[in-house]
Amino acid sequence: MGKGGATGPDDGRLARLERAGVIRRAPRERLDEIIKVTFADDVLSWELDDDGGWSKVPTEQGVDVQEAMMARAIARAREPR
Repeated sequence: MGKGGATGPDDGRLARLERAGVIRRAPRERLDEIIKVTFADDVLSWELDDDGGWSKVPTEQGVDVQEAMMARAIARAREPR
């Protein structure tokens, strides 16, 4: 996924879906978390250039969406039910 652009984790669409009752709060929070970590990824992300070519996003924070999602899944699995 590219960075920046007109859409992002805080563009308000999820909040509107929640207010409309389309999604409940807990799943909405999880979806919001997934979107935020996906947009934060700078290890696996590439951007589409104006000329149609692809460029690797510079790694600055070292956020790897695959690793982050696996760590979160393991943590959730270990939570008492």
